[in-house]
Amino acid sequence: MDQQNQIPQRQNEPQEIERHAARRHLYKRASLCVAAQMIFLVAAPLVWSVLIVFFPSLQIWAALFGITLSLLDALFIDQFQKTLKGRAAKIQEAFDCGVLELPWNKLKAGRQPDVEQVIECSKKYRSRVPSDQEFRDWYPAVVGSLPPHLARLVCQRTNCWWSSKLRRQFATWILVAVALTGPTVFAIGLVGGMSLEKFVLAVLAPVLPAALWGIRTVRSHFESAEATDRLAAHAEDLWEKAVKGDLSKAQCEREARALQDEIFERRKSDPIIFDWVYRVFRTSYEEQSRRSADILVAEATAQLERKSPRQEG
Repeated sequence: MDQQNQIPQRQNEPQEIERHAARRHLYKRASLCVAAQMIFLVAAPLVWSVLIVFFPSLQIWAALFGITLSLLDALFIDQFQKTLKGRAAKIQEAFDCGVLELPWNKLKAGRQPDVEQVIECSKKYRSRVPSDQEFRDWYPAVVGSLPPHLARLVCQRTNCWWSSKLRRQFATWILVAVALTGPTVFAIGLVGGMSLEKFVLAVLAPVLPAALWGIRTVRSHFESAEATDRLAAHAEDLWEKAVKGDLSKAQCEREARALQDEIFERRKSDPIIFDWVYRVFRTSYEEQSRRSADILVAEATAQLERKSPRQEG
């Protein structure tokens, strides 16, 4: 089948690559907030616990440390991270609207990102990573052989699948770390021969913010993965109806726009995943997603070819 849409070419245009780099810069800054949370709310309290075993006089300072950081996280760090995520999600929405030929929903996303902001953020990211290779061919090139209304659904499904897989993997790692924290904390208390009062003040109080952060993060990633799975399932339902011809092209565009609204909301609210997690699984996940796209395209191609003779007659 000849190429029927410009998604493979459009996604690699300079403007879209620039949006990718800008989005990555903002997500990078947001991930630094998460890293700060991990250092101050996870690693530092554990260090305090060990220090108190040898220097009991530090226990009151350890308790004060845990309380202060919990307040700072709730009041400032977490809010700043959400602001950065919102900006990044809006730029990614502009990328999808441009590449997938979807109308911009101003009611849902507000004004489109300022061109100056995109250029500035892109320039900052490219000062560290000048190569554009990681942004090229974001969507499988094979979708170019499909009509736009079908290709769009394949790309949206790919977005949802990627997000769900990464979040489940990352949440599992954090869950294991949280599960190991409990026995470690009690072992510290036993080794130090602490009384209950001393254990609560010197060990439990400093570690509690770390445990709460871990539980909150695990829950949010799993909840996000489940919500994204529902979006992927909806995309698959739309795909089946569209391939069978139960949805017109106009109906497909309306449904795709509604689905994109939900994808945008998820991107704004989803917890951050570090770039290195993405890079660890990028090769294997790309292979799986491209293989899935190949299967879907083959299915649609066969269906369209079966309909073609009847339409001509």
